[in-house]
Amino acid sequence: MFLKKIINTYRTFSDEDALLIYQMGKVGSTALEKSLPNAIHIHTLYGTYLCEFYHKLRYRTLISRLKCSAVQQAKRIIIKRRNTIKIITLVREPLNRDISHYFQDIQYWLTLHNLNAKADIRDENIDTLVDCFENTYNFDYAKNWFENEINRFCKISVTDIEFDKIRGIGYLNKGKFEILVIRMDKLDSLENEISKFTNKKITMRRLNDGSKKWYSEAYKNFRTRYIPSDNVLNKVFSSSWLTAFFSSEDIESWKKEATASKIKGDTWP
Repeated sequence: MFLKKIINTYRTFSDEDALLIYQMGKVGSTALEKSLPNAIHIHTLYGTYLCEFYHKLRYRTLISRLKCSAVQQAKRIIIKRRNTIKIITLVREPLNRDISHYFQDIQYWLTLHNLNAKADIRDENIDTLVDCFENTYNFDYAKNWFENEINRFCKISVTDIEFDKIRGIGYLNKGKFEILVIRMDKLDSLENEISKFTNKKITMRRLNDGSKKWYSEAYKNFRTRYIPSDNVLNKVFSSSWLTAFFSSEDIESWKKEATASKIKGDTWP
């Protein structure tokens, strides 16, 4: 079974024509992946997991964790054997990305929160969701993703990327790496640029609609009501990569929007 996985990994990642969509989770890359035939969608090559608690539950034994690590190492080795490595990575406004990430794995974050806080789950309400997000959710995932992943794999810095903050697109050619960085909110307006980079005609296909997910109502109401604390704002908007891809005006606008007056209440409508 493990040998078969390694063989399949080799077949997939050795394909020179298989472009990599390599970015942190919850940045809206599913539409891009479905619009690009033969693209490979990955979040980590070094064990930077969206929810570490879930990963530990899934891979409980030392053997299973070692196998998982071996597969990731194999991916890195196989990819680097290519003559040219084309990578697209997307970036997104950070607070909404964090909230989207939080709700995707909310059952695991709440379990971890209750274990850590020894909370009485009979008293859970809106405040529990907020407390879990602010005190248990891992804000370091997005903050350190570029440093832990692309910078490490490609031996670059985000400051090396020539990024147009108005158009929301940037390029970097270094050695065998060709990297395209795109703002998620500018994706639909950049089909021609993506087509040129990939040498394929691209038409965006919108998928992964959050309104169809089981937690959609709670997610919608959380975003309607939640006002982040100063501590969370500092965590979310202090990422070193943020200023490489977004203007100071964008960042200040997002902070003001996040702290604007919102609907109050103790129960979901």
